[in-house]
Amino acid sequence: MVSNMNLEDYLFQLNWMMTIEVDAEALNNEEAIGNVVKPRTITLRDGLARNAMSGAMVKRVFVKKLRGLCTPEELCPTCRIFSPMKNGEVEIDENLSASGNRVKHCVICDATGFMNAGKQKNEKRFSTTKNSWAIAKQPGFSENAIYTRVDPTHEGGKEKKTKGERESEGNTNGDQNTQMLFYRPVRSSEYGLVFSIDLHRIGFDDEKQMYILSKEEIIHRIQLILTAVEQTFLDIEGAMMNVNHPHIRSIKGVVTEKTNRFQTALKISPLNEQYIEENLSASDVAYELPTISALMERTKAYKDTDFLKTLVTRNMNFIEQHFKEEEKTKEQEGKEMKKRGKKQ
Repeated sequence: MVSNMNLEDYLFQLNWMMTIEVDAEALNNEEAIGNVVKPRTITLRDGLARNAMSGAMVKRVFVKKLRGLCTPEELCPTCRIFSPMKNGEVEIDENLSASGNRVKHCVICDATGFMNAGKQKNEKRFSTTKNSWAIAKQPGFSENAIYTRVDPTHEGGKEKKTKGERESEGNTNGDQNTQMLFYRPVRSSEYGLVFSIDLHRIGFDDEKQMYILSKEEIIHRIQLILTAVEQTFLDIEGAMMNVNHPHIRSIKGVVTEKTNRFQTALKISPLNEQYIEENLSASDVAYELPTISALMERTKAYKDTDFLKTLVTRNMNFIEQHFKEEEKTKEQEGKEMKKRGKKQ
């Protein structure tokens, strides 16, 4: 992989295009109408509704995995409690931007970005990880399973006769029937999912254009984030896991690399039947992932400490050389303009 790396740049982006075959799941639901739970669907340009999991749900699974991998010291106060708000107090370093201070103190803020508006300075960061909706490749199987909820007031085999007998500590609704039917979705689909990560922006202050963590800290964060991406594919979660834990049949796909500004980050969707072949043939660097074990081996290679040490060292050197030189040039131009202004 090191041989694929462009040493005259600092970009390094990974793009996974995956298909995940899942049976008997109810991972993402849209609304409840009466006693019927409506599952999440999306209508594509062919006019057919497909089973789907929203991008927000996929990102939530990823963040949950990442949070579980981090220690409390590696997270800001709001991410420790799994809050979407990013207004917790963090230690301020005057050499960093407002967003850079949050990046410095929190792995999740670094990986997923944030928008904290309403102050004198807006704290904002574009997410370094990006994901699509998970969309069924074909119109998937879906049906409503019927469940019953038993009224807990029926005791000792006696029939309920009075309102008082229909009430208990567990149920004080005197009008409730002995049983109530309700309907939950059970779905089976082969989902297509795209996931991207900008490795070069981990530990990077976008506004100050500088790395704000040590080499070792950046390597550690990248390893955590890559592990969370892998777990998002392999241990996908969502709604109704208590009784609808999904059956994962297979996971396969392809991963592509972008290592310089002039490459095109090819991301042919898994909804395309030939997506693996097209991504492999048209990408500068791509690897097929035909099995779960292949996915795990490729992730392990990207998490290799020696590889990441080479990557991060290259990135830091490039930023130091090119961005600092650009700052010096602008500073010099500013001084010359002031001199010319004084002479005039």
